[in-house]
Amino acid sequence: MRAEYWRIHRDGSQEMLSVYRGAALGWAGAREWRPPSPLVGPRARWQGGDFLADIRGDLVALTAFQEPAAGEWVQRRPATWEKGVALSECEVYEMMWTATWRDVPVRVLALASGSARVELRESSPELARSVGAAMVDQGVFEASGVPVGELAGLVMLANELVQPTKEMP
Repeated sequence: MRAEYWRIHRDGSQEMLSVYRGAALGWAGAREWRPPSPLVGPRARWQGGDFLADIRGDLVALTAFQEPAAGEWVQRRPATWEKGVALSECEVYEMMWTATWRDVPVRVLALASGSARVELRESSPELARSVGAAMVDQGVFEASGVPVGELAGLVMLANELVQPTKEMP
């Protein structure tokens, strides 16, 4: 899986600004790197551990933020290690936390010290203004510092990746 960030100029010309290199490395050329949230995104269970995951064809890049005890892990940055394993060796799923905040459906992106960062699940600028959310990308609104006590109906969803099986002749 590959993600790219492009700027399209008024004259129609296009410029690639960045490429996502995975959980361990982040976006190429970004001003800073923040570890991905363990509350959202792809994850993999492998050999009894649970890791952030980037699927790359038949391989999964596992990311750990504590030094693994053994194995062929590569340190990508301080306190961040990565290892590639076969997709068939993993149980891969996507994690998502949902809730309502002030009667607005949200995805919970991060939790820390009793507050949350949330993304509105609706792209209405009027709705975003009514709860004090800011636009972080076109049609994407987030709010930080949301007291966890204001989140209602918190639900964790884990959507498992079903791996194709080979057909028997």
